[in-house]
Amino acid sequence: MMNQSFLLTPGVLGNVIGLNASMGEILGWSIIAFAVAAGLLFPLRKWGRPVLRRIVGKTKAAKAYRNSQKIHIPFGILAVVAAVSHGTIMYIIEGELTGREWVGLTGVIAILLAIVLGAKISQKRDKTKKQVHMAIFTTAAVLIVTHIGMTP
Repeated sequence: MMNQSFLLTPGVLGNVIGLNASMGEILGWSIIAFAVAAGLLFPLRKWGRPVLRRIVGKTKAAKAYRNSQKIHIPFGILAVVAAVSHGTIMYIIEGELTGREWVGLTGVIAILLAIVLGAKISQKRDKTKKQVHMAIFTTAAVLIVTHIGMTP
């Protein structure tokens, strides 16, 4: 008779429910895509208005600029959901947390802290909080790049 608890261990559970590493990897790269999409809005916000003042056809450009500002939060949410899903799937498949996984997990925790701070910033314009928000995201980005670099 097979031990039931053996089937529920993370490494075996991934095989039983049909998960594989390529699913986790696809989610991992989608995190990067979503985060870059959300992050590209920073330079657009910073330099978008002065550029709009100089170009012809301002109405179309201004509309595109306004619409781009609306996608920052949805892309950020998609990145976080993909990160949590990626971590969960990879843990289920691999069944262990090594240094690489801890670095990735720390990066996700940093992102969650930055999100909380970002919510506070949206309620009240505070330059110091915005700088801390960006510093936390930069730290998270370094951790995530390190996580990717540690991949065998």
